Order: sequence, then C-alpha cells, then structure tokens
Amino acid sequence: MKFAVAKQSITPSRPVFMAGFGGRTHKSEGVLDDLFVKTVLLSAGRDLLIVAFDALGADRGFVRGLKRELRERFGLEEADVMLHFSHTHASLYLTGEEAEARRGNYSMGQDDWQEDSAAIDYTEDVAYYRWIRETTVALVERCYAELRPGRLKLAAGRTRAAVSRRRLTSEGVKWAPAPEAEMDDELAVLTLTDERERLQAVLFQLGCHPTAMGADNYLLSAEFVGQACARLEEALPGTVAVFLQGCAGDLKPRHSADGDRFKSCTAEQMRTAGDELAREVRRVLSGGAFAELAGPFRSALASIDLAVAPDDDEHMARLLGGAAGEYYRRAAQRTIRAEQNGTVKTKLPLYVQTWRLAERVALIALESEIPTGYSLRLKRDYPGFRLLVLGYTNGVYSYIPTRNILEEGGYEADHPFTIGFKGRFAPETEDCILDEIGRQMETVGRPPEDE
Repeated sequence: MKFAVAKQSITPSRPVFMAGFGGRTHKSEGVLDDLFVKTVLLSAGRDLLIVAFDALGADRGFVRGLKRELRERFGLEEADVMLHFSHTHASLYLTGEEAEARRGNYSMGQDDWQEDSAAIDYTEDVAYYRWIRETTVALVERCYAELRPGRLKLAAGRTRAAVSRRRLTSEGVKWAPAPEAEMDDELAVLTLTDERERLQAVLFQLGCHPTAMGADNYLLSAEFVGQACARLEEALPGTVAVFLQGCAGDLKPRHSADGDRFKSCTAEQMRTAGDELAREVRRVLSGGAFAELAGPFRSALASIDLAVAPDDDEHMARLLGGAAGEYYRRAAQRTIRAEQNGTVKTKLPLYVQTWRLAERVALIALESEIPTGYSLRLKRDYPGFRLLVLGYTNGVYSYIPTRNILEEGGYEADHPFTIGFKGRFAPETEDCILDEIGRQMETVGRPPEDE
C-alpha cells in the first residue's frame, strides 16, 4: 500500500455570505480559524482519493466539474474519488459552473437572502470554484509526487461529541436535546504510517453537525471538528488530521445542549468541544486495537433517483399561512413560483458510493444529509463487516430521512418543502438506498471465498 496526504487553506480573502443558518442577514465579519481542503491518496491495486473540504456542502455542478478535472489530469475515475464536506455552518456552500445543477436561493456573494433564484449573481461562486479546482489539482499533483509505501490501519472507540436533536413528545417531534435517543456513537480512527512506522496522517470519523456556534456567529470557522484537527496536528507534529463526517443529519454537538433547548456556543465553548474530541481520538490512537487495511481496493458509484410522495397540498397551505414560521412560509412561496414556472421538483438524485479497503472492511458514502439511523441500520445489516458510513459526500442537497423519521415527522421529514418539493420523500426511500448499497457491497465487498 502507498499513500500521500496534503492540505491547503481555502479561506476566502474577503467577506462572504455564510451558509448553514437561515437567520444570517449579512456577510462574514472575519476569520476565527482557517478553512482547508485536504487530499488523501491511497494506492493498493487501484488509486483512491479523498478530497475533504471545510464547507457546508456543494452542488452537483461543483462535484461533476472537479471530478471531471481530476479524471482528465490524473485518470481517476469518478468511483475512485470521494469529494467530502465537513458540513461546518461557519463556512459556505460551494457552487460550480452548471446553472441547471444549482441548489438556488444562495450565493456566497449575496448580501442577504434572495427570494428569486433567477436574479442571483454567481460570479463570485464560479471564480471561487475555479480557484478551488486548481488548488485541489495542485494538491493531488503533490500527492502523486510524494506517494510512498506505508500502512493503513483502522481502530474504533466511542465518542460523546453528539446528541440527538429529535425529542419525541406527545405533540410530535420537538427540536430539542434527546440524550435517550439511539444514535451511532462510534469514533472510527484511520492512521497512515510510513515504512518506519512514523505517523503521517490521522483520519477520524463520527457523525455530528458542526454547529456548536449558531446563526449569531459571523466569523468563518471549521468549527469544533476543525479545532480537533488543529489540536491533533499540534500534539502530533508532522501529521495531517482529517475529519470525515458520518451520518449526522439529526445530531448536534452535546456542548450546545442546554436543558431542553440548544444554545449558540461562544468561540471558546466551541474550542472546548473540539479539544475534547481531539482527546477522544488520541485515546483511540494510544489504546485502540488497530487492524491493517492492505487492500486490494475496489470502488463502486451510482446515482439513484429518490421519489417524492404525492403533493401534500394541505401541508403546503399551512406553510403558506405561516403556521410553521416565516422560514417555511418563504420556502413555500418559492415552491409555488417554481410550480407556476414549470420547474417544481419531483425527484432527487442521490450518489451512493462504496469502497472496499480490505477483506470485510468497507467505506460507504452517501450524498446529502444522512441521519444516524442509516449508519445503525447498515452496521446491523452487515455484521460480518467493519463499516465506516459517511454522509455529505459528492454533494449536499437535502435531508434524506429514514422510514422511521418519515413516520414520526419533524424537521428532517419536512425538509423537502424548503427546497422546491410539494411533498415529502416516498416511504420506500430508505429501501431504495439500502438496495443500491447491497448491490455495491456485492460488487466490491464480497468475502474472499467469493472472489
């Protein structure tokens, strides 16, 4: 096995409109800590590349454009590249050059929220995308130049970083801390060491929204997961630390839980959460039962279409009437305009990607915001495998609810109404995703006796 890692700051040089919270009303006011892009190149039978961004997410134009460039420059197939987003809400949403692929209603150059997506100027977004594209290419070139023999190892522990935000009450699902709710609290740690067993990189994976700070924060930041990376790199000189976001769709930082509500942490409180996470990672590094992942690597990628249930006109009427608040009312108005223009959405494409890293070890990555239930279900469905399950990979567009969330309701179930749909996702959404993962696991994750 060979590997190489590289990183580069991608902090914008001027104020931008930050993404993640609908309550923000103006551009950023400074930088709390740098945003990075990090590249991890792994080679064992085939080359696999992780490109990890400190960003809320990206549209498919960004993803397709960057993957196309990497294929042309390095021969990397789409299935061999994971574009991954930490989902920090103190950053921005990345937009490519394809107008038809844009999520709409946001530009890093806007001064406030825009109701008419057709009127949004994406000049700054496209320029930033092109700069990130060239920056990423330069990092990958460096990785290929520095590719060296080494060892990839995996161990796991537990983390207390996250808490569920879906509290079940007699009146439905409440957005509030739910420490009793089942969640995947596994902390997976991957290490890359050179031939002399010197640690060169640490990749750590867990599920948790990087939202310790709230909408009142106007300073760019990689959030508490970025703080954890910084602390690890300080404690382990010469090492690059990379955060991989798990199934965090319904999880928030435990440090932001304040009784029966969530608070907006100060910068210092956010850093404390990051420091604690770094200590959890170091405990796994010092005491974890590491297993070597020697390949051979395999990869699979598919885009599936998720269907939407029939229009819920009654719910749309409630939203238009303001029953759920101004945020939903404005979103419903945008959807009605889209329907009048013939552009209302009826399905959502979703990337599903699987890598085999070793016998019975697989990395599964899903596009968009994935709740913890998917990770729990997959680990139960594949008891003979060590699985790392990522969300926020190859784009971020919507919450992708489990069947259970659709039945219970709540923010994650109703999110399609905020992005141009007139109904929730269909009840079979979870089954469609799991079926595709099953096909990919059959292709790339077969036990050795079936090879």
